[in-house]
Amino acid sequence: MRLEIIAELHPQHGGKAGLIREFIREAALNGADVAKFQLYDAEALLGSDRWNYLQLDFEMVKKIKRWCDEDGIEFMCSVFDEERLQWCEEIGVKRHKIASRTVKDPRLCEAIIATGKPIIMSLGMHDGQDLPYADHANISYLHCKSSYPAFTEEMCDFPASFSANGVAGYSDHCLGIGVCLLAIARGATIIEKHMSLNKATQLDTERAHVCSMTPAELAQLRRVGGELCRIHARVGAVAPRKR
Repeated sequence: MRLEIIAELHPQHGGKAGLIREFIREAALNGADVAKFQLYDAEALLGSDRWNYLQLDFEMVKKIKRWCDEDGIEFMCSVFDEERLQWCEEIGVKRHKIASRTVKDPRLCEAIIATGKPIIMSLGMHDGQDLPYADHANISYLHCKSSYPAFTEEMCDFPASFSANGVAGYSDHCLGIGVCLLAIARGATIIEKHMSLNKATQLDTERAHVCSMTPAELAQLRRVGGELCRIHARVGAVAPRKR
């Protein structure tokens, strides 16, 4: 089984087209399978125009999709309204991402699920005991702690076995890649993590930079994490010998 790595590039791109292009290239070169963005109306979602510079309009979204295609990396988005969901449908995305906060928006979740495409759903803000929308077979779930950054002291609910609890992977906001590697060793086959070219960048988005991986860390995650994933699949497939 192959490890899938999603490089979350929002909000670290800062709304700058040149930086977005560089992010996509670095993500592809260093082993990410997916370059992920977020699409929203900042004032509607966040209640302030402070974040308007992070908004991507439809023309930019089409350009980003083309750049991803050129570099051989999947383009994926978390959408936060139905208009932007239709953008993604129009440009032909393969899959959709449901962010932690969107899990509490049943109307939007049902609209995304209704596309019939594979969905990856983060559970950071889900507070129920059962998996949400579990009657839909096209959803893969990610364990998540919605803190920026998240600390290991907060990981009391970290899965002992991803393959045993119905959760396919892990969306990480911790420092470094150590917890990602732990998740893979415990059976996670999907890892999502923010990526930054410079963790020291001082923007309004600096918290996301701090808990991001650099391109070098992404390459290490691909190399070491990929080997851990193969070992876990092999060990899990071999029945223990009777003594």
